[in-house]
Amino acid sequence: MKNILVLLLTLKSLPIFSQTKSTVFSNYYQALTILNKSIEKHGGIENIKRDIQFSVNGVLYDLGHSYKPEDRNEWLLSEKYVFINSKDILYQFGKIKNKERVYKKASVFNQDSVFYFDYFDGNIKKGNQLTSNSMKDFLWNNLPTTILLEAFNQKTTLSYIGKEIINQNTYDVINFHSLSGIRYSIYINANTLEFFKISQLIYNDIYGDTFIESEFYNYKSINQLLLPALRTDKEFGEIEKKITLSDYEFSNKIDSSIYFICPNCKPIKQEEKFNNILVDTIGKNLYLLKLTDFNNKIMIANFSNYISVFEAPQGITLTNNIIRVIKKMFPNKLIKYCFVSHHHPDHAGGIRQYAKIGSAIVTTETNKDYFKKIINTSHTLNNEFDRASQIKINLSFIGNQKNQKFNDTLNEVVAYNIGNSTEHTQEYLVYYFPKEKIIFVGDLLYLPINEEKHQTGIREKALLNLITSKELQVDKIYTSWPLKNQKEYGTISDLK
Repeated sequence: MKNILVLLLTLKSLPIFSQTKSTVFSNYYQALTILNKSIEKHGGIENIKRDIQFSVNGVLYDLGHSYKPEDRNEWLLSEKYVFINSKDILYQFGKIKNKERVYKKASVFNQDSVFYFDYFDGNIKKGNQLTSNSMKDFLWNNLPTTILLEAFNQKTTLSYIGKEIINQNTYDVINFHSLSGIRYSIYINANTLEFFKISQLIYNDIYGDTFIESEFYNYKSINQLLLPALRTDKEFGEIEKKITLSDYEFSNKIDSSIYFICPNCKPIKQEEKFNNILVDTIGKNLYLLKLTDFNNKIMIANFSNYISVFEAPQGITLTNNIIRVIKKMFPNKLIKYCFVSHHHPDHAGGIRQYAKIGSAIVTTETNKDYFKKIINTSHTLNNEFDRASQIKINLSFIGNQKNQKFNDTLNEVVAYNIGNSTEHTQEYLVYYFPKEKIIFVGDLLYLPINEEKHQTGIREKALLNLITSKELQVDKIYTSWPLKNQKEYGTISDLK
């Protein structure tokens, strides 16, 4: 009876868990969809990542040592904000003036450090990463595009709160947590998708539970971005600032005066990193990319008007880096084909990114449903701005025990489907380059450096049977796995 009761309770709880999971995901996607639409409205994700500089001028209504309770002292305010995202440098200069009193402040962020001094304390201080993350909130929350970018970068914290009507306008309200851990609410116009305001719940020793917020108005299209001309800041329910935003610039020019505040902040030119991808030329139009962090290799073939990639090891970041390397090698050519040997993740786990850029995936019929499934997965939590529905899937199949030639005047490759003869997978593709007398075989051959003769098995015999039965002229056999402690290539003798 006890076991039956436990079983009933377990079964009863299952729909609740499923419903909770569904609710969490649907709420996240609802928030993300609204955020992405607003980002597109304001210029798109790539545009809001650009370097930007702008000026802020107006009046600060300071709730300080006033003549009457809750009177505010008026200060003229001028500030300069600079976001050099391409060099990971942000900085801000500020000045306030009341009659003859003038005070200045500055903050310079360089990677994980911050150097700063405040209005009423001119001593330069250095903060660590925790201080830097906290102080950065005071920079990016000055402009809608930088707010939207912060929300996008912290998308794992997104949640949809609901709709709110303000002055007869309907707004979608989204919550997110900044890198420093502070929770913010942003208001997106449900009809125009324009960013309206950002609000933060705070506690004050005098005013208790309260909030601060910034509202943005008078948007204009400037250099492919939708940017505001006016902003109103509020604290404790009262107006704190009325300011204009102007002098928008889109450059990575750095004011040399920041080096007085941060002498070590002068940026050092860094070479672009591609996760330790090494390029070897193995033929007239053939290249081997060695993925040293992943113990893998892929082959690149240069054709007259396009590039072909052979194997797509798993990992969105890795595949994006590989694509960038190829684009750097061949800036004017598209990647038309992505050929894979079989469905295992270290050979085909990265096909989604090739499908995303329009490449045809050359594979076998047995992989059809599985490949469609992994291409259709959503990767928004890994900084992929697209949703799966935006990817057009183009799969090309080589039939069992069939072959197909891909060629032009510059290069030629023949794809052979050797079926289940390897007993490694149900179907398997190998790629023969007749002009170079090279065959690329995935993981069908093991070539350890420290062994004169490797023990051959079913995989090697299947490959040897293909070469002899088709009378292929093969001088070199290249593999995609493993990379470490392996010979550069094998020969026919390694198959016998």
